[in-house]
Amino acid sequence: MLTDKARVDQELRELQAQFQKLQSSIESKLQQQVQKAHEMIEQLKKDRQIAIAEMKQQVHEEMERKDGEILRSRSEVQSLGHENMQLKKCIERLEKASTNQLEKARVNQLAKARAIFKRLKAEKSEAIAKRKSRLTENKMKVEKENLQKQGNDFQNGVRENNQP
Repeated sequence: MLTDKARVDQELRELQAQFQKLQSSIESKLQQQVQKAHEMIEQLKKDRQIAIAEMKQQVHEEMERKDGEILRSRSEVQSLGHENMQLKKCIERLEKASTNQLEKARVNQLAKARAIFKRLKAEKSEAIAKRKSRLTENKMKVEKENLQKQGNDFQNGVRENNQP
């Protein structure tokens, strides 16, 4: 039995040695897996930090782009406001110029109308004077003719009276 016991002890030691090797192998593999897991976790943390940094950079760049657009828009609004003010001033100047031109045209038209009125009044006065002159001449002709007729009638009457 001793031999059996020694054989069982020998088998037990062999099994224990195999178990130890197996356990050591498993522990080694487990440690390697744990090490790989730690490395993966570290890599994931680095990747996460890189992704966060890239996202922050993209957000920062987008904010700078938007800020640039806002500045350009403000500048454009200011420029358009200035242009609008200039256009309003130009419109006011044009309206004043137009009003002044219309006033000058009105004054010129009024002066022309007055000149025409004076000319027509003078022509009317001249025409009336000519008419009066012709009427006077006609009256004088008629009176002259009447006087001549009366003179002729008188001479005819004197002749008739002188004839026996």
